Amino acid sequence: MQKPKDARSIRDMPNVLCQKLPAEEFEVTAKLTLHSQKPGTMAGLVMLGVAYAYVAITKTETGFSLRFCMADTANEGFASVSSVPDNLKPRDGQVKGTDLAELVIDGPVLKNNGVIIAMRMDKDARCRFSWSSDGKIFSDIGQLFFARPGRWVGARLGLFALSERAPKTDPAENTLDAQCTECADFKYFHVRQM
Repeated sequence: MQKPKDARSIRDMPNVLCQKLPAEEFEVTAKLTLHSQKPGTMAGLVMLGVAYAYVAITKTETGFSLRFCMADTANEGFASVSSVPDNLKPRDGQVKGTDLAELVIDGPVLKNNGVIIAMRMDKDARCRFSWSSDGKIFSDIGQLFFARPGRWVGARLGLFALSERAPKTDPAENTLDAQCTECADFKYFHVRQM
């Protein structure tokens, strides 16, 4: 799905499929394949609230890689603007009232366009993301993240797909095959209570 022009973060995206947290402690695993020729296209697994974190497979100039992102609003996730760590400040270095302080960690380059992403949450709302190419050996990615409720609802777990490319405007070209030049296939989404 195309990113809206006014979207500042994944919280502003209409194309995030979310659900309430299934348990106090749980593990979720999702297998996905990203079909894309356009760098910047991504799809992944997100823990969404006032703060959010996600792991996504991303199309790059040279292939596919993983990306971890963790974000918070400067006025809610930290005691004061001056306490925002340098690595979480916006690129211009200025943190304003509702700006997102976002940390992006580029992960490993993948051998192909498919990956299995997992997230484990404990009873203290600590989330740890990991990934696997074969579903047997998982490697941690990113940092420990503390889930927090959203403004009107609790924290949510979700899947997303995002592309900078505009959709085709000719109805004759809008067949499933034509639309699938920039898309993600989610083979499964498994949740297991711990």
